[in-house]
Amino acid sequence: MTSNFDIERRLLFDAIYLRYHYDFRGYAEASAKRRVQAAMIRLACATVSQLQDRVLHDPAAFADVLDVLTVPVSEMFRDPGYFKALRDHVVPILRSRGLFRTEYTASTLRGHYGLQRPANSNLLAAATR
Repeated sequence: MTSNFDIERRLLFDAIYLRYHYDFRGYAEASAKRRVQAAMIRLACATVSQLQDRVLHDPAAFADVLDVLTVPVSEMFRDPGYFKALRDHVVPILRSRGLFRTEYTASTLRGHYGLQRPANSNLLAAATR
């Protein structure tokens, strides 16, 4: 049986999508649950419905919720320590297992995987006019 929390979370994500065009509906259930609970704590809401009400009627509340819901993927790319740890700890393990390549058979990723270059849709559209 689906819990009230899960129903309200889905409604919250639908509301955010409809109002602000941010789509969190595909988030993994466990991650979505943790993030919504964190947003409830940050905005002092007892229920997800209260959180949804705040989000829909207060853009500042939405900004706070957005900060909690989004995954800051790019942060690791701005962190020099991340690259040093990757170079010092991960790359040696990958090399020892033969999983870190330095030579490739082609000069592009597409060529490496043997994929054909896709047709230019603009040229195809012009040819059919």
